[in-house]
Amino acid sequence: MNDCSGHGTQCAVVAASRRIKTKLYGTFPITIEGAVSAVELYSYKITWKYYNFIPDNFMEAFKAAIRDEVDIISVSLSHPEKHDYYTTFIAHASFLAMKHGILTVAAGGNYGPLKETVRNFAPWMVTVGASTSEKTFRTRVKLGSIEVEGSSFNPFKTELLPFEVFPTLKNSKPSPVVKAKLRELLEGCIVLCDTYQESRMAEKAGAKATLYRERDKLPFARSWKKFTAIWIPCEEAARILHYTREKNKSGTQIMAKIFQCMRVDNPNSFKVPHFSSRGPNPITKEILKPDLCAPGVEICVPELRGQIVLLHGTSFACPHVAAKAGLIKREFEKNGLKPLASWIHSAIITTAFSPDRKVADVYSEGAGFINFLEALDPGLVYACDEKEFVNFLVGQGYNKRSLRKIFEWNGDKTKAIKYCSTKTKIQYSVDIPRNLTYVGSTSSTYKAEVEIQTSTEGIEIEVEPKILDFTCKDRMQHFTVNVSVNQQLWTTEVVTAYLIWSEKEVKGSKHHIVRSPIVIIKK
Repeated sequence: MNDCSGHGTQCAVVAASRRIKTKLYGTFPITIEGAVSAVELYSYKITWKYYNFIPDNFMEAFKAAIRDEVDIISVSLSHPEKHDYYTTFIAHASFLAMKHGILTVAAGGNYGPLKETVRNFAPWMVTVGASTSEKTFRTRVKLGSIEVEGSSFNPFKTELLPFEVFPTLKNSKPSPVVKAKLRELLEGCIVLCDTYQESRMAEKAGAKATLYRERDKLPFARSWKKFTAIWIPCEEAARILHYTREKNKSGTQIMAKIFQCMRVDNPNSFKVPHFSSRGPNPITKEILKPDLCAPGVEICVPELRGQIVLLHGTSFACPHVAAKAGLIKREFEKNGLKPLASWIHSAIITTAFSPDRKVADVYSEGAGFINFLEALDPGLVYACDEKEFVNFLVGQGYNKRSLRKIFEWNGDKTKAIKYCSTKTKIQYSVDIPRNLTYVGSTSSTYKAEVEIQTSTEGIEIEVEPKILDFTCKDRMQHFTVNVSVNQQLWTTEVVTAYLIWSEKEVKGSKHHIVRSPIVIIKK
């Protein structure tokens, strides 16, 4: 198969590759491996150019995957514009796969940080956002008598060089005269810039290296183009500017030196970067998207020439989750179960974790970050079948004749869908019905509790019944979540809570916790 850009090959490597020792950009020793190592991987060619998607090609690729009886489909692409379920061929193709028991995992897009930028948001597919990784590249810089650290892949240290601050420009597109003055000021220097765009201008002006900041963005190491650009936190930039002003008063030229980068534990792991698309679902506000996040920053992958490079994007978070989802499906089957695609979807979401739920943003991270080992044995799952998804579309107001043609509709009208997360607009009170399916091997009892994340008055969330008993013969149980509000006391526009089903502890058995996010918005 020909890969004209390398993107497909890179996503395949993230999903499945053995552990190998190599060199990043041919210089920095590193060990890389895929999300899984022993797997049968199929690739299907659908386009030769970015965003030049032919719907028939896409559908045929999915049909081929269904004929090949794959377990999971990973889709690291999206429409650049928002489309509803009817006009999105990814939604059509993934629905067809779902009917055959195959879960589709799709990238949420790199259109953040604005809200409602998430792509691939159909409820029958897993939508994945990007998160920072557990390891990161850090580079130390010495400026005069102070030291700072930033995010950068930098395989070489520099000698002592003059340090300058990028001047304020009236126009973002400087004239030839201004460009000449920039070269005169910045050539051969290490330069502090206010933005990444200024960093690129300093590079063109002959700077040896740059430090730059980006307001309201989490720093991480970008790809390396044989030019050292170090992304520093805003507070570090402020410290440098203060130090520079003090030195300028005495007329002292600051000399700076950049050291070789180090790969260290990331103090900002499990954070959502600015580029990862945000929710809520732009079409169906009741469906929370993205579903969860996975590593999509500082990912080491091969390019077409064979060199290992550093990239970022939800495209790389997606195959990480897809590969793990395949193992989860096989685990269900080992236990004698025949899982629906929604079972795997639910297992991934209800076992996701967030290091600090008190400050979690469900529109950026969804249910949290993938927790593979817990998802292998989730205890309970929220099950949705083909009929329920089609009825959901009818309830959304889609034309019945068109739905019969595209989704093979033949059902009743319902707006609700028993999804594994809940988002609702509310004025006074609402009842949310849900089903839970037991996937354990012995009888078990679960008790419900509600954890309200946002501190607020005027909101009550009740679960009825609070206790559910499951057996291997009676695997499905029903419950209802009632949300009621007092508008006079309710002051926060958006409230986030978690519905937690805790298994009764039995000595010698795993204690399962099934957690689902609830988002409540003032109507």
